[in-house]
Amino acid sequence: MQVKVKPGTYEFESTIEDWMRRVREEHDSDGILYYLLQQLYPSSYYQLEVKAMNDVGWSEVNPEFIFSTASG
Repeated sequence: MQVKVKPGTYEFESTIEDWMRRVREEHDSDGILYYLLQQLYPSSYYQLEVKAMNDVGWSEVNPEFIFSTASG
């Protein structure tokens, strides 16, 4: 599996293993689970796709979510 990233004006691909090292599972003070993305490149655009799994199976992929990081 590949994850595409578009930092600045060029594209590159990273393996899913590389991205999994950048995702940290956390819990807030109420015990709510969330995931923190870390070690992102400055001045870069990212497209995030999220799927969830429960006892019924996998959800559909969320609507396209594109965000950018601040200049560094």
